[in-house]
Amino acid sequence: MNPRMPEPSARGADPWTSHAAAASVRGAAVTQRQMLLETYEANPAGLTDEEACALAAIPGGWKRCGEQRALGLMRDAGLTRAGTSGRMGRVCAATTGGIAASLFPEPKGGFRR
Repeated sequence: MNPRMPEPSARGADPWTSHAAAASVRGAAVTQRQMLLETYEANPAGLTDEEACALAAIPGGWKRCGEQRALGLMRDAGLTRAGTSGRMGRVCAATTGGIAASLFPEPKGGFRR
């Protein structure tokens, strides 16, 4: 069973446009997380967030990668690699829980409790 994924949100003090944007991407975030998990699973040696987002065709998907690391679905692989900017980025890989989550995806809209 997948852990409950956080829903995209805006801070209370953020302008209404931030709240509207967060509401508009809630369904997309679930799909993006699933695509990224599948991408990491297909690359067991690991990827940087930039590499994973490029392979999954998710511009700016680094936030979804961070959410998955926080939930324990991805782990630091102990390596770094230069990104397109020349800066070093950490390489991460799917955990056993992340692989299971990619095989048994979260339903659209998340789990109901």
